[in-house]
Amino acid sequence: MVLQQQSQVNFWGTASRGETVSVSGSWSAQPVTATADTDGNWSLQLSTPAARTDGTAYTVTVSGTNTITYTDVLIGEVWVLSGQSNMQLPLAGWGAETPIEGGPEAIASADYPELRLMVVGEANAATEQADTASYWDAKLRQWAPCSPTSVGNFSAIGYFFGRELQTELDVPVGLIQCAWGGSSCEAWTSPEDLQRVANYHGEGPWAPVDSTDNQTPSVLWNGMLSPIVPYSMRGVLWYQGETNMGRAEELSQLFPQMIEGWRRAWGQGDFPFCFAHLAPWSEYWPGQEPELWEAQGSALFLPQTGMAVTVDLVDPDELANIHPKRKEPVGHRMALWARSQVYGEAELACSGPLYRWMERAGSSLRLHFDHAAGLKAGDGSLDWFEIAGSDGEFVAANAVIAGETVVVSHPTVSEPTQARYAWSKVASGDLYNGADLPAAPFRTQPADYVVSNLGQPVRSSDSGASGFFVREGRLFDGAGQEFRGYGVNSLATGDPAHDMAELTQIHERSQSNLVRINWPAHGSAEALSRVLGRCLDLGMVPLLRVESNDGLPALAEKLTDPAYLSVLRRFEDTLLLEIYDETAPHYGEAWADAYLAAVETLRTRHGGIRVPLMLDSADWDSLTFFGDALRRLEPEHNLLLGVFMPLEAMNPGEIEQELSGQRADQVPLLLPRLDNQSHYLTSLMQSLADNQVGCTAWAWQNTTDGSDLATADGLTDWGQQVVNGANGIAAQAEPVDGLAAPAMGVDFSTWSALYASLGAGDADDADLDHDGLTDYEEYLFGLSPAEQGWKPATVAVSPAGAAVGLPLSTDASLQGTFDLQSSTDLVNWETRELVFDPVTRSWALANASAYAEVVPEEGFVGPATLHVRPKVAAPVYFRLNFQSAVR
Repeated sequence: MVLQQQSQVNFWGTASRGETVSVSGSWSAQPVTATADTDGNWSLQLSTPAARTDGTAYTVTVSGTNTITYTDVLIGEVWVLSGQSNMQLPLAGWGAETPIEGGPEAIASADYPELRLMVVGEANAATEQADTASYWDAKLRQWAPCSPTSVGNFSAIGYFFGRELQTELDVPVGLIQCAWGGSSCEAWTSPEDLQRVANYHGEGPWAPVDSTDNQTPSVLWNGMLSPIVPYSMRGVLWYQGETNMGRAEELSQLFPQMIEGWRRAWGQGDFPFCFAHLAPWSEYWPGQEPELWEAQGSALFLPQTGMAVTVDLVDPDELANIHPKRKEPVGHRMALWARSQVYGEAELACSGPLYRWMERAGSSLRLHFDHAAGLKAGDGSLDWFEIAGSDGEFVAANAVIAGETVVVSHPTVSEPTQARYAWSKVASGDLYNGADLPAAPFRTQPADYVVSNLGQPVRSSDSGASGFFVREGRLFDGAGQEFRGYGVNSLATGDPAHDMAELTQIHERSQSNLVRINWPAHGSAEALSRVLGRCLDLGMVPLLRVESNDGLPALAEKLTDPAYLSVLRRFEDTLLLEIYDETAPHYGEAWADAYLAAVETLRTRHGGIRVPLMLDSADWDSLTFFGDALRRLEPEHNLLLGVFMPLEAMNPGEIEQELSGQRADQVPLLLPRLDNQSHYLTSLMQSLADNQVGCTAWAWQNTTDGSDLATADGLTDWGQQVVNGANGIAAQAEPVDGLAAPAMGVDFSTWSALYASLGAGDADDADLDHDGLTDYEEYLFGLSPAEQGWKPATVAVSPAGAAVGLPLSTDASLQGTFDLQSSTDLVNWETRELVFDPVTRSWALANASAYAEVVPEEGFVGPATLHVRPKVAAPVYFRLNFQSAVR
């Protein structure tokens, strides 16, 4: 047995109800006790010391009504190995057709008594099992020292990984093999976690078809993994994906959710998880394997994940063999990642080059990579790069290494828009870094569903379909043009008519190219959608700041609510998002940890929000701390940092020193609240311009501190200074090309998918919150199907000429046409078709009515967006006719 060093290791078992069980280790005289519950189950944790390097073995004693003593117990590092056949493939191979390169020699020399091996037997089950099945090789059913007589039937990859770890760390290493050839990813995923996968459509409970079934959802989670889940360990190695070939989009969500589910089940936080990129195989259908590579790589958005690339490990004569023989390099690359990222050997390279972004340079494309130190061609030439223009027709590219980038071109492609590398099921790869680790295959325009590193997609800066992104301390738009925002703060009210009118005024008077929209907590998602659309129509980029006084976790949950999430995803190509905690101190580890949790919620599948995030700090000191913590917060660095500088206490020299210092360190800065407290506004504006730092001035109207930029009639003195002064907004704000609001709203099918994880359906009678309104009616009314609340009346009466609101969401415009019916006697009804105006983002009557007129909704609250007023003195009844809505 090997126990994880320096941890609280789990022990568990069964006993008589109420029986006291004690566990003690020979390294400590103090036992730990537990009492069996009513079902006879008990569990406890035992503290372990640091691993010894002298071969010291311990004993562990479990005592109750009987006593069990475990001898020859080592304390060191424990890893779990899982997946399908390429992980299961033993060091001795599977006959002459499936050998392991160097396998016989490795077996003969495998005398490593401090490397311990154990294999979980193959088993499926419909429910979670308490005990593991027995492995066919009796020597490996329980912990066995690694020797020439025990290692032959153990995972080759696992052995090579464990051998390197044990010899390099000089501590005992325990490996638990829990793999089954031909198994699917969903078979290793719990039923609860499968419910979290939005694009996985199966419904449990699931039961195995027969004893050989290793692909039905959850059957291997139940039969093989669940029994070992409490066993304390360091991390997991994973090699799987062949069985999920052809389902790349599904795997892009399923695989990360499986990882997160394992982490939740083990309760050890974000334990290390290293997975192998599938090896090339000629028998896949064209395009299948590159797409799966892309989906596999998207799991890197999760913290503490690593990827071992295998594209260069298949010899040409074995491309038709799904089990390539070269397993030692796979184990070595996984060990390198573990040594570098888990065990502190920071000087070791942990990955081959990973594509990150692209910039256009004339008729060439320059490709940027992470892990690119010492970039080189493996055989002297780069033959696997391809390039294409807007027609999408790829040709072999001329590829040249330039520092840590690769420049690709072709004489027949004068205006390239995209590139790809090793995008073939028979690719061998030829790009390496200085550590001889290969680059992962990629394309610069990945599938929309693919993300990497906390949800940020790899970027093609030449693709108009991509949104804003941050690179090397600079903010770029989707076309790869650097964007420097100059504008104002708008204190939105949540009333779209008022807020859109203010945006029009801001555009006309300030020439801003950026507006920081301070959105109130009570504002509806639908109103927000209309305001963001108006901002873009006016040529201004919205920087959205949603107010919250309940802390960052609550704010992140609010933004990932399906209604808000729909808006953010719809505008993600043209939006910047700011998150800020009004209540917490803005420095230190707790501050950074709170932002880390919020960023992860927003970036991962729970939110999938890809836009640049702006994080606020209170002063320069905390900003410096934040800059140092940036890599821990988000590996993609797709962040802007805002600072609320104490300008009134700083002289021009101090301001310039701070700005220039941060920019020299490539910290991506924006000054979100430039107020009228500075005594050195002219110098400050000059420093911002010199250091290419954007800003938004505080605030357009309705401030409480007298710093309004505008009045009803024009600009205030402060407004004149910041808008029209030297280096002011009007002088610095360059127009942004190509801004356009996305299509208004989502159709019912898309809307239902957003709420699917909560149980919403598209059946005619589906009613998730049981409030008497079907989910389809909730959609038409602009309500949430998950919350009981305001139940709208579809008939309204307007006495004395007052305007009334009727429930009709802007999304509903995508489902067909609607009629407004008016009557003074509830017998005779006038019918007028309603039309949706995409410019004002509001409803209007197609033809004049004798009884009703649609009026602006300013001053109204609630989700209703259609407001009508009678044109006659008598009371008028209004109702909506949904008969022409289509499903």
